[in-house]
Amino acid sequence: MARLQNGSESGLQQPELFVGYNGTADEPSSLLFLHNGLHIDVLIDKTSPIGAQDPAGVKDIILEAALSTIMDCEDSVAAVDGEDKTLVYRNWLGLMNGTLTEQVEKNGKTFTRALNPDRPYTKPDGSGSFTLPGTVRCCLSAMSGI
Repeated sequence: MARLQNGSESGLQQPELFVGYNGTADEPSSLLFLHNGLHIDVLIDKTSPIGAQDPAGVKDIILEAALSTIMDCEDSVAAVDGEDKTLVYRNWLGLMNGTLTEQVEKNGKTFTRALNPDRPYTKPDGSGSFTLPGTVRCCLSAMSGI
């Protein structure tokens, strides 16, 4: 239920689309919905610069996208020798299994960029939890020879 500015309450038209949350049931920091097999994560933080301006405290919305990607490095101009191909496939494997990192220098400071971590959620009825991957994952069977 959501409490509106006039004090009344309103529920979801399709409550079955609500699949999880973060925070507490009374004060969630995230509401997760699933529609047509894709997740919609509504992030709530009334103290953030954006959330403080929204009556509901919404600071961001993360939308999952349906993607298909074909990765073919066999005839790639960017990977012409064994050393280049090894680097390409090592990076691709790190992307797929979530371990890819890179040291970056900017304005004289060095830091590590990494993929987003997995995101844990509580089921709507509070009966348990589940986790969504923070990044795209796929089947690595086509890369089993690496």
